[in-house]
Amino acid sequence: MIVLTLVLAAVSTVDVASVKSIPEWDDRFRTALDKAAICLTDARKSYDKGEIEQMNASLRTMVGLVELSIETLREIVPRAVERGIS
Repeated sequence: MIVLTLVLAAVSTVDVASVKSIPEWDDRFRTALDKAAICLTDARKSYDKGEIEQMNASLRTMVGLVELSIETLREIVPRAVERGIS
């Protein structure tokens, strides 16, 4: 049980890390939200099957991806303001 949780957490971390490595902010932002939506769908399916640990792993990944999209916006907004883009 613990090993499965650790493996699922490792897979989740790799997914967020791969999105974080996308160099273009708009691609990174969109990809993060698209993958977060997929994770939510996966979490719902896992819940329906009674796979609570898998559901939790999907939700953790989803949260990480949403947080990444927010971080990406926080990085780009100050630059846009400096350039007079609003």
